[in-house]
Amino acid sequence: MRLKLVAILLFSFLAVAAPTGAPANDFNPWAAKRQEEKAKTRWTLSEWLETRDRMRLMDLWLAMNSPSPFEFYLGGVTRLNDGWGVQAAAYATIFGLGFERSNEATSGQFLLRVLGNQVQGTNLTLQLGVRSGELRNAYAGAGLTIYLAKYFGLDGNYRRHFAAVPNSAGLTNESFELDWGAFIDFKFLRVFGSIGTDVPDGGTGSTRTTLGTRLYF
Repeated sequence: MRLKLVAILLFSFLAVAAPTGAPANDFNPWAAKRQEEKAKTRWTLSEWLETRDRMRLMDLWLAMNSPSPFEFYLGGVTRLNDGWGVQAAAYATIFGLGFERSNEATSGQFLLRVLGNQVQGTNLTLQLGVRSGELRNAYAGAGLTIYLAKYFGLDGNYRRHFAAVPNSAGLTNESFELDWGAFIDFKFLRVFGSIGTDVPDGGTGSTRTTLGTRLYF
């Protein structure tokens, strides 16, 4: 009889303590809230597997859509009053090696892109190389490319040729050259034109007009 009385009193107390409109089995709102908080932060093996699969898909998407760290280009130019030339360069991230050959000289250079994330984009690239012809000169310079629209832009190139070993006439062939022009990209094909000048120290400069194409890979 006593046990029945205790059970009735306990049930009555819990029924009165439960909030109005609460489910019949929700006798302790604080405990229920704690259970909800634990469930939100509970770590499970299935959730970890789902997260791992999502990360793999994200890594695959980034690999497919991120630009390659390797870039190459190959081009040719015609100088209207100064012959012909070919150009090539290969980049690994911001570092590159370049090669140029004309009817007058051959050049090899080290390239360092200090601004921009690709060679076929807005960028500032420093140059350090050697030119070999009648004389051999080391040179330093910089090239700047600025896109004004998605497929159109301007570019310029400056080089300072340092003194070479004097030849029989005592010439060292110090000079600087400056080129500036515009280009249009047709996807991986660039068509460009430029006007330049080559000024030897203590001499009179000459002007050249150049037209060319370049393929990017």
